[in-house]
Amino acid sequence: MPRFWFISEDEASLVQVQHDLVALNWRRQSADSEYPGYDAVGDRMEETLRELVEVVSADEESTAVLVPNWCEVTYINHIGSDPGSSDLPSLSRVMRGFTVPAADDFLPEVEGAQIGLTFEIPGETSVRGRLSVSMLSAVHNETGQPMWAMTLTARILAADGGIDAALRALDDGHEWVVNGFENLTSEEMHARWHTVGGPK
Repeated sequence: MPRFWFISEDEASLVQVQHDLVALNWRRQSADSEYPGYDAVGDRMEETLRELVEVVSADEESTAVLVPNWCEVTYINHIGSDPGSSDLPSLSRVMRGFTVPAADDFLPEVEGAQIGLTFEIPGETSVRGRLSVSMLSAVHNETGQPMWAMTLTARILAADGGIDAALRALDDGHEWVVNGFENLTSEEMHARWHTVGGPK
């Protein structure tokens, strides 16, 4: 089979395994589901990788070896309407540095947008990876209300291809996602996300 899915009993955790990918996803199953935090998800990922190494190495006739290379950490944040409103929050309220159009300009408020940003993640001697950020106007599947979908993905090369190096790369990726989130979004949004649970 090209891909295997392993789903937890509560269906919140999904492990995907294929010949060139091992992925662990936490999925919000209901509005009151609480994100467990990176430490808990990271521990689950480490457990998954080490168990997979044991499975691969248990077959004495196989020459397969698990060699991590590129490691990714992704957070998807939904920024919905203000309480009691069905309007998309102003982009200038959500992201720092976006003040177009100004209040006295000809154009009205931005109705929708598709923004993509990329930042280099430096290593000791060369670029180690990149942080990619996208901001899209969207509609919530359940409520039908307009929202912003902000996705941050840090992709970093594991230094020596080992499990420990991969785990360090994931930790570094988490740091870039969290700090990138803080740098790009407004103080007002920080307060909102810290209340409902932003990247952590």
